[in-house]
Amino acid sequence: MAVMLFGDCVGEGVLKQRELSRALLDDGPAYIELLTLADTIGVCVVAGRA
Repeated sequence: MAVMLFGDCVGEGVLKQRELSRALLDDGPAYIELLTLADTIGVCVVAGRA
């Protein structure tokens, strides 16, 4: 979800959920698109904790 990536840069109430969440790790094409977008706009993606 975008809030996780940009939560400290976006004011409260600006983003609103329109659809149900989905597991990006289970959706390879969407996951790649998200990583590509992050790279394009200069977001550093780091491994999370399991």
